[in-house]
Amino acid sequence: MLREARLNQGILLGKMASQSHDKKQNMLDTLLANIVNSSAIEDETLNAFSVRSSLANKLGLTEENSFPTTEQTDGIAEIMIDAIENLDSTLSLKRILNWHEKLFPKGYAMLSPIMGGQLRGSEPMQVVSGRIDRKRAANHTF
Repeated sequence: MLREARLNQGILLGKMASQSHDKKQNMLDTLLANIVNSSAIEDETLNAFSVRSSLANKLGLTEENSFPTTEQTDGIAEIMIDAIENLDSTLSLKRILNWHEKLFPKGYAMLSPIMGGQLRGSEPMQVVSGRIDRKRAANHTF
């Protein structure tokens, strides 16, 4: 199985090397798939066209069929670009709170308002999964 995985890795690296002129385009496609699929895990459906346009803007790519972006999709794109371009940067509280603010911009409120870029304070933490309107809470708080 390891040999097969290494062979597939080599094939993938070879294909990537042969398409080096499309490196940013390949990065865009990979990041788009990552963002959309990661959001789906939390039952969050993002507009893939809007996310794609946000990523293209952040990567300096011009798209033929640009789609309107949102503050949320721009924020998610900024987080992904920061995460991959600054691998050696310290994952500090300041950086995490900056990402949090981009995920939950000012004025963001659904059923439970979230103060983006801030620690929650003294409220107990609950482990919750799923979309905010379809929460699945664990049986304990911290």
